[in-house]
Amino acid sequence: MNRQVLPSGGSTAASSPATRTTVAMFGVLAAFTGVEHGLGAIAQGPVTPPSTVFESWPQVAAFDPLNGEPAMTLVPNMLATGVLAVLVATVLAVWSLYYAGRRHGGTVLLALSVLLLLVGGGFGPPLLGALAGALATRIPTPRRREPRRPVTGLVATAWPWPLVVAVACFLGLFPGTTLLRALIGFEGPLLVAALTIGAFLSTALAMWTARAHDLTTAPAPTPVAGRTRTESARSNDHRRLFRLWAATWGTAVMALFGSVTVLTLTLWLRDPAYAETTPDADLGFFVLGGAIGVGLLSQLRREAPLAGLQQALLAAVALTAAGLLGQRSEPLVGGLIILGILAVQAALHPARRSLLRIGQSPSPALVGLALVAALPALGHGPRLLVVARDSGPSCFLGQCAVGDRPAELAAALLAVPLIGLLAAFRTPGWRLPLWTAGAAAFTPGAAALFLPETTTAIGQVTGLAAVVWAVVFVAFGEREHRHGQQPRTTSPRYDGPDTGPSTPADSGTPTTQEGTPMRVLVTYATRHGSTAGIAQKIADTLRTAGLHADAIPVKEVRTLDPYDAVVIGAAAYMFHWLKDATTFAKRHRSELLQRPVWLFSSGPLGSDLVDDDGNDVLQVTRPREFDELTCLLHPRGEQVFFGAWDPQAPPAGFGERMLRRMPASKDAMPAGDFRDWPAIETWAREIAADLHTAPAPS
Repeated sequence: MNRQVLPSGGSTAASSPATRTTVAMFGVLAAFTGVEHGLGAIAQGPVTPPSTVFESWPQVAAFDPLNGEPAMTLVPNMLATGVLAVLVATVLAVWSLYYAGRRHGGTVLLALSVLLLLVGGGFGPPLLGALAGALATRIPTPRRREPRRPVTGLVATAWPWPLVVAVACFLGLFPGTTLLRALIGFEGPLLVAALTIGAFLSTALAMWTARAHDLTTAPAPTPVAGRTRTESARSNDHRRLFRLWAATWGTAVMALFGSVTVLTLTLWLRDPAYAETTPDADLGFFVLGGAIGVGLLSQLRREAPLAGLQQALLAAVALTAAGLLGQRSEPLVGGLIILGILAVQAALHPARRSLLRIGQSPSPALVGLALVAALPALGHGPRLLVVARDSGPSCFLGQCAVGDRPAELAAALLAVPLIGLLAAFRTPGWRLPLWTAGAAAFTPGAAALFLPETTTAIGQVTGLAAVVWAVVFVAFGEREHRHGQQPRTTSPRYDGPDTGPSTPADSGTPTTQEGTPMRVLVTYATRHGSTAGIAQKIADTLRTAGLHADAIPVKEVRTLDPYDAVVIGAAAYMFHWLKDATTFAKRHRSELLQRPVWLFSSGPLGSDLVDDDGNDVLQVTRPREFDELTCLLHPRGEQVFFGAWDPQAPPAGFGERMLRRMPASKDAMPAGDFRDWPAIETWAREIAADLHTAPAPS
């Protein structure tokens, strides 16, 4: 018996996708600017505030357009005020992302906004947080489809553009105006006023359009073959927010680092004696921004490669460490802000539990090359940090680039071996850090060749070595990638069960380099045997196509050495794959990455392919683990099959025993065998055809 268990109820929060997205974005924006106020208070040290109302960034020219970012506090110590502001803002961000849709989620968000106001979080951030809290109080209310009134329908169609405008206006205020003041001396009080008015007007419009969108377009939660419409909406909201966050901050980082680099290089080309920075240091600054921005933007790909996010984290850590060791505010504070952004991205990632894991099949050649790349960081990094410390006062987004850029170049030199090691261990998506490390070494190396006399130059010899290293590192990586795509040679070892006489391989049969038919493992986890039947059917079909195929429970698989491809399946309960199958996939990840992999699940009951709302039943019952496993294993395909349920079969576990006693269980879980054998056979033949046309792992 394999079936999806009908949940006892769904959160109405997930049935308001536009409202939830708006609350999350405004809550995170409020937290972001609240952290900025807190960092300003921390920078002033353990002194007594001049009054209840104070400036977060006094005597910092970059914040003149914002009047020094005024705030208030009831705490008689600036350092404690700043720490509390950062902590409260962080809690506010987490709450708005994950808990705002709970019964009292909006009320808690309002309370956190008031607390942020009282501990130095400024005036604008608490107001924005309070507006998000007020909107969040409308999430748990009962939903109903509103009649299509002309005004309401028009307002609903405008979402999400008011939200986009509001986010752009708030980012224009900070860090937009501070960057303009720091880089070109532009204060623009009219611009500040226009952005402020536009920000709050578009905020009000975003709240209105979001609520109208939810009330007029989304249906109420409906049970669907063991999964409610609410559960599907929650998963879609999570993915939408994950992609929106990556796109927003990836674009912002690339634009910020790119525009600053172009501006400073332009100043240097006009008058090298006037410029405060050197081209090689500016390019090191750009390299860091590229590594972070590209890592964030890579999350927009379907598989959301972990290596991209890990790459961005390593670059941000290098930036923060260089700011700390070089005693420079801009790289230190900037690195901390970026780390906060990446922490939210990591929390939203479907494979976040595997974030700190690296590949388990390192390349000795790439590891050696990555360690060689650490020599310039060890040789020139300390000198650059001394130059940074001796280059005058430190400031955040002020006229201090002459000291900030050497520290950022040192961070770029440190990031190269770190990102290179990430590629060398072949974490899923490792080609992205491979090329990033190559570009990060090539760029300052080429600058050192053409500009050997600057104060931050790493020397022509080191520059030439960096260029050669970049080319060799990428070439070796690409060679190993192509080598890994060649058909595998079947190992002579085999101690699995005998599957009977093999069908002779003809010209149309997928074979190994030795000319023998490929071996496919179909492994499965089941409670009552229905998934075992599906796995056996897949194996039988593959044998008919001329392959060697074995159907073995995951608990009995000891090694994958005899096999050239793997199909993993499991029953799904409460929207989750059986734990044995998930554990198997993660335990053998390094081996599975070297083979073609397919995933399947069984569970939904009934014969209807489409629910009452027109949704594909097989799609909405997709196990939650598939998102994470897609990132970890890069499977070639996945499929959900209908399952079977025999109410007379002995229950497996206490939870199933209690479920059977529920009055609604008979209606929620119709008895019978609903497995679609033609669909199972068709999918198995597609696997065989895929192995025939492209037998190598992707």
